[in-house]
Amino acid sequence: MDLDVREVARLLNVAEKTVYGEPVDFRAVDGKPVRILFTLLSPSVRAHLQLLSRLAFALNDEALRNLLFASAADAAIFTHVAALEDSRR
Repeated sequence: MDLDVREVARLLNVAEKTVYGEPVDFRAVDGKPVRILFTLLSPSVRAHLQLLSRLAFALNDEALRNLLFASAADAAIFTHVAALEDSRR
């Protein structure tokens, strides 16, 4: 099954991001405070792992990280992620 992030978002509509104004110490392994938290709900473990994989790929993109840290509009973020997904194909 080839999972499309846009399809998951459309079907489940439960991918959510939270951007904190001030970093929060969640006692992460790397010791760095958290500025952005992603919550994902998936219909299966496989779908969840595929979505995590795509999220990790997307977060390697500096322009996307800048959009997230700037609290850009969801539509701008979604458009950028869709372009990244298209470039993977």
